Amino acid sequence: MTYQSGLVGKPCEAQEYIYDTCTYCTCDGNTNTFLCNAVGCQLTHGGICNENDYTIEACNECRCTFTKFRRCKPIEDCVQGKAKPGECPRIYTTFPDIVQYLCITQKNQDCYTDYGCPGEKKCCKMANCFLGCTDPVP
Repeated sequence: MTYQSGLVGKPCEAQEYIYDTCTYCTCDGNTNTFLCNAVGCQLTHGGICNENDYTIEACNECRCTFTKFRRCKPIEDCVQGKAKPGECPRIYTTFPDIVQYLCITQKNQDCYTDYGCPGEKKCCKMANCFLGCTDPVP
C-alpha cells in the first residue's frame, strides 16, 4: 500500500505524474487515471515540499500539492524541442567542444533547457562547464 493510495483511480491528464521520495504515480494513458507504486523511499529527489512550490524537471513543470507531493505536467514547447526566442550570448572558451560537452553532461547545472529558466531567460553556456539562465541577445 502506498502513502497516497487515495490517488489510485483518480482522474489525471496524459503524461502527468505525481511523486515524493517513497511513492511514484503515473497517468494510465488508456483510462486517464493514476496508477501508484511504492518505491521503497529510494528516489533521490522529491520528498516533502511546500504547497505551491514550483520547479522545472527536464521538460516538466512541477508544483507541490496540498498533500506535499510534486505534481508534474509536460511543457509542450519544451517536449517538441522549441527554444525560447533570442540567442545565447557568445562565450569564448579554450576547451575543445568534446571536453565542454562531457563536462556539461557530467556536472549538475542551473538549467538544462530554456524551460528550466524563468520568464524570457534562456539556458546558455555561461563559462567552461557551466550552464545558467541569462537574458537572450536579439
